[in-house]
Amino acid sequence: MTTVLPDLDTLVLKGGEPMADPGSIKILKAAATSKQLSRIFVIISFQHVPDNAWQVFQALSQTDIEVVVCVSVDGVGKVYDWVRGGCFEKTVANMEKLYELTTFQANLIPFIYFFYLFDITNIVDYFENKPFVSCIDLNNVSEWPNFIQFQALPEQMVKKQIARILERCRTPEKTICNALTAYAGKHRNQTMLTHCFDRLDKVDEIRGFHLEDHVPELKALRHGNREQPLTKAPLYDIWLHWSVAQTCNLNCEYCLAPKGQT
Repeated sequence: MTTVLPDLDTLVLKGGEPMADPGSIKILKAAATSKQLSRIFVIISFQHVPDNAWQVFQALSQTDIEVVVCVSVDGVGKVYDWVRGGCFEKTVANMEKLYELTTFQANLIPFIYFFYLFDITNIVDYFENKPFVSCIDLNNVSEWPNFIQFQALPEQMVKKQIARILERCRTPEKTICNALTAYAGKHRNQTMLTHCFDRLDKVDEIRGFHLEDHVPELKALRHGNREQPLTKAPLYDIWLHWSVAQTCNLNCEYCLAPKGQT
């Protein structure tokens, strides 16, 4: 891999946890001396960062290369712990350390789907004033597999939560970049919802605690506060689009940006 670095303009290291792989450290060391590279993207969970990785980040901070560190943060506190099987405080501490050593700010990239739709506003609340966070990108919405899709949720529940997100993100202190696009169409049925909760129960067993204790909307849904499920529910599509850098010309019902304005 290091032999092709002189010909690259952009390098992407994608995790998981790429810094746990000694090969990634070797690649970044070589990248720090590259005359051709203009940008590096590191997509990381930020749970495991060996000492020599910090040294490489510091070396990169002394170059003209644009370094973008994208951190997977799907929730706050115990919701994060449930999702990632790690420690929320450890990830936050690593982002702070990165900023202190290099001034690199983290781009947060939540993976938004069935279980985590309800924690998005908590992510914004927690991180919007943190100096070590550059932006929160709400563009990574699941379309697969079926057991984690929005289609399993009742339409009114999705719309209510999206309204909360929109209200919270209308005038953010921290840029919520690109687009939040929630795909909630196709067919919703009882089987999908059952599969979602089967999956939730299995992960609960592994984690040793119940996600529903920290996400009351899921507990309400399990215990009957839901629409009557249909074998094939009426289709509904929800498209959310907002960008501080783009003009919105979409006719979307839930658009955050005024039509035709940035």
